[in-house]
Amino acid sequence: MNNLIPKSERLRAKLKTYLLTASVIPAFLMLLIPGVYPELNSGTVASRNIVIGFFAYNGYGNNLYLDNVRTGAQINYDVKVTSLLNIPYDTTYSVLQSGTDTITPRIGISNVGRVASADSIKVFLRIDPIGYFDSSMIAPIGSGVSVATSMDRITYPIGVPLYLSAYLSYDLDSNRSNDTLRQTTVVLAGYKRKVLFEEFTSNSSPSSANNNSYLNQFINNNFSEVCAIKYHLGFLGTDSFYIANPEGSDARRRYYYASAVPLTIADGKTFISIPYGDSLNLYVPYKNRQLRGTPIDITVTDERLGPGVIRATATVNILSALKPGNYRLRFNAVERYRYDTLQGTNGESNFYDIFRNVFLTQTVSLSTRHPALINILLHIILIQDGRIQ
Repeated sequence: MNNLIPKSERLRAKLKTYLLTASVIPAFLMLLIPGVYPELNSGTVASRNIVIGFFAYNGYGNNLYLDNVRTGAQINYDVKVTSLLNIPYDTTYSVLQSGTDTITPRIGISNVGRVASADSIKVFLRIDPIGYFDSSMIAPIGSGVSVATSMDRITYPIGVPLYLSAYLSYDLDSNRSNDTLRQTTVVLAGYKRKVLFEEFTSNSSPSSANNNSYLNQFINNNFSEVCAIKYHLGFLGTDSFYIANPEGSDARRRYYYASAVPLTIADGKTFISIPYGDSLNLYVPYKNRQLRGTPIDITVTDERLGPGVIRATATVNILSALKPGNYRLRFNAVERYRYDTLQGTNGESNFYDIFRNVFLTQTVSLSTRHPALINILLHIILIQDGRIQ
């Protein structure tokens, strides 16, 4: 493909769009960014055989979606239902193990027409078999603008498939094909999740020292509902925690493309904003993740067999069928607390949740898609000279 346009400046997630025809035609490189709706100018098209291609450069490897690609002439009046914002399609999990649960549905509406809607728009939501039906009126919206509307709260049974139909009524709409969104969802029994907080830090970083005290306080205040791991890196100077196991810390750093400290990720999905002294930067992603249940409950017990020798047993309870995919349990050794005034050059002396090792030989595959109870006994862990062996 000699007519591909070269890659432009790097972005965290960017898309390269190009046009291919039977003959070489001019094309423009466009970066598709949420909220921006560029148009491709193909110049003089010598053929109707046009292929639109997309190449993604996504540093984090996940959560990149391409949707709502539109070709042809844009009509004047076109309002569409884009999504059910807080009701995922297919399978999801409750924080309850049985009975019923509740949710306030939110529906996304977009004006993809060339002009603003001239009147209010009525939105409807029907959910079977629970007999739910509600409607909401939204004000006129401008071209290229997306809005969300909330419907009445619903109570639904856990484990029963729900058939949802969201649609709108707008008299001037010239395109009825995108006025309705249908979706099937089943909410299975689950547990309230413990949120994983992974931080990259350094004992030589003043910024890490300024922020870690707030992160430590947050973790300590929510210790029963948070799992924390702090990977020390050799940024800005010597860090003996990093020197003790550079391979493990660097492997995780490369996975997240971490290039600065401090950097914290919640549940492998949400990158936490700094400063951590603004508690909303920590509590908002924490609470958002807790709204989503999980089908797996994991408990770990430690047994001290002697000086410097620990045996750990992990119990995994799979309550509901897992979604299709490859699942792995990876075991990490984390030192909960250490006080050391000689450790770093940034003034820190209280160190929490220090990453020590990851046991790659103890990676366990969860191939079952049915409820199960699994007991896993780790190899004996030896602690020698402050390092997990």
